[in-house]
Amino acid sequence: MRKKKNLRPKSFTGILIFPALLVLAGAAQYFLAQQDRTFTFWLGLAFYGLSLPLLFKTFPGDKDFEAPPRLSLFQESLFFFLILLLAAFFRLYQIQEVPNGLFSDRAYVAVGALRVLNEHWRPALDVFSLQVPELWIYYGLAGWFKIFGSSPNALISFDVALTLVGLVFAYGFFRQLSNPPAALIGLFLLATMRWDFVFARKLHFQEELFFFMFATLFFLLLGLRRKQRWAFILSGFFLAAGLYSYQALKIFPLYLLACAGFEFFKDRAGFQKNSRNFLVLLSVFLALSAPLVFWMVQHESAGRRESEVAILSTVRAEKSLKPILRNVAEAARMFNRKGDSNSQFNFENRRMLDDLTGALFLLAFAWGISRIRQRPYFYSIAGIGIMSLPSILSINGGHAGRMLGMTPFVAFLGASFLMDVKHRWDSSAGKEPWFRWAFPGTLFLFLALVAAENFRIYFLQQAKAPTYLSDFSWAETKAGQMAVQEAEKNEIFFGPNFYGHPTIKYLTYPCRERIHPLDLSAPPGRKEIPAGKGACFFLDEWKMGSVEFLAKLYPGGSLESLTDPLGRPLLYVYRVPTEKLGRKGSGILTRGLLGVYRHSDQAGETPFLERWDPVINFAFLDLPEVSSPLFIQWKGRLNVPRPGSYEFLVATYETDQAGLWIDGRAITDLVPHPSAEVRLKAGWHEFEMVYRKKDEPVAAVNLLWKRPGQEKYEFIPNDAFGFVRDF
Repeated sequence: MRKKKNLRPKSFTGILIFPALLVLAGAAQYFLAQQDRTFTFWLGLAFYGLSLPLLFKTFPGDKDFEAPPRLSLFQESLFFFLILLLAAFFRLYQIQEVPNGLFSDRAYVAVGALRVLNEHWRPALDVFSLQVPELWIYYGLAGWFKIFGSSPNALISFDVALTLVGLVFAYGFFRQLSNPPAALIGLFLLATMRWDFVFARKLHFQEELFFFMFATLFFLLLGLRRKQRWAFILSGFFLAAGLYSYQALKIFPLYLLACAGFEFFKDRAGFQKNSRNFLVLLSVFLALSAPLVFWMVQHESAGRRESEVAILSTVRAEKSLKPILRNVAEAARMFNRKGDSNSQFNFENRRMLDDLTGALFLLAFAWGISRIRQRPYFYSIAGIGIMSLPSILSINGGHAGRMLGMTPFVAFLGASFLMDVKHRWDSSAGKEPWFRWAFPGTLFLFLALVAAENFRIYFLQQAKAPTYLSDFSWAETKAGQMAVQEAEKNEIFFGPNFYGHPTIKYLTYPCRERIHPLDLSAPPGRKEIPAGKGACFFLDEWKMGSVEFLAKLYPGGSLESLTDPLGRPLLYVYRVPTEKLGRKGSGILTRGLLGVYRHSDQAGETPFLERWDPVINFAFLDLPEVSSPLFIQWKGRLNVPRPGSYEFLVATYETDQAGLWIDGRAITDLVPHPSAEVRLKAGWHEFEMVYRKKDEPVAAVNLLWKRPGQEKYEFIPNDAFGFVRDF
């Protein structure tokens, strides 16, 4: 009989090295976290390198040893339930206030679900050309709305339910690969990981990763263990269904293939016994994924988002693999040094792991590489590597959402390492009670500090960062909520940036018949507003010129300006009660400037639009057909109230160009943000403005002036243009 290797260090002094190991790992994490100083990166790596010899010296032993479970079914169930409660807490605490808004993509899905329920919309493969190109989420949310209603609170509860089910499947996967303590610790680390729970707070479609990934893996391992064909069928179903979901799941079959290869070499006889079951799984997968594969071949695309974010165009442009290598480095820094720059996921480029979990990850990764032949470590490290590919192969190598699928493997890797350390600690030396309880007590303290640190980072720092609070369609959320209240007594008119926005469409869906677009070139008259109703106008940031126009057009109204957490006025609400709509003077409008809209400045091109624009006050997506190149000429007359020196400014988007002509003379070049100072006589002057936009899908052009004696620029008002007419 083969004698087991001795798991004890050569002497008790070996265990004394453990504090030094912790100090070195902590120093490595400390220096790696100083992202603003380049030299700290190398210092962090140096301390990490010094910690590795101590790691393997402190805890030698049998590479194939797995500690037996030491929890009863009752204890395991109790801890599992408590961790799920903790996970729900991190995902529900202050959910109404943090984040402060309803993200547009999430609202887009909610509108789609309402269309499924009320408008007989039945999305199929055409969904891959939509703003949120995922199939199951629309039907899943529609079913949830059918049972629980379609309020924002119901939408929030769907997010939490989806992520909790994903955590349950993840635990089932952990549990089948290891023992109950390791599975519970992995679940705890995942439940409290800021990188994970931030996506369950009003960013739900990334959380589909866990549901489909771990449903597939859970039933696959269950089938392997019990040799039940129905489990393989379910595994194939969830594997194929995941392809119709979040884009990062398209790489998941590669991970499953890697796991199959591992199982083949690890247990060839057992693998061959399940060969028919694997064929069943493959048949189910191929049958259900065939429509998507056909669609991809037909459209020569993996999907709308995949085409938009793929790095292949950059690789071709540079004729080098350097962009991919840069992405690999960026992805590697995500854990411990510099995280995602997207404020919907993160703040101040903070590392995605807290420092305690980050230091654990450094040690666990090296430990796992040395024990890659063990199932827990192979499955974890393969998951970390393969599920990071959607981000590495995109234009953003450090995208937290596309790398979200690897966070469960980070948690399970750390948990497996901790259980290995515990076993070697228990087997090292000493039978005194204090020694036996030292590691469990330290582990409990460590996990408590991990939860507290993630709570602090998110709720006390990230949740109070103004950029994070403002990046969830704040203005649109406020506008939608206010519009529902105003719709009881007013007709609602939204400016171009608001009308049709998914967040507003979802929030105002119950009163959608009272919602109208606002076209300042043809504003609503009294006859267009039902008797007994007033009008309420919602305009977004940079719309003071439009607000002033509305105030003159509908005198007697009230203006409310709302500022976001950064103090920026992002929402203007102008209310006109019904008794004010009929006042004398209401509905008087000047022609403004005649706008001739083309897609280029080529001579002879037929304009796609001609209209009288009362003010030049366009921001972001205001202009028609803004996703295409634009060339616009505005012509008319400008009334100068008194002689003197006038300063003109055209505020444009940074890549746009504009130019001004007065009385046939160019006063600016065709450049971004043109400005000029001109002396003018009182009276009427011929006026022309040209604007050019390239391929960027955003645009901004605003015409302002500073009259003699004024200190600040103001929008050129409507009554300074053209002739007065009634409408």
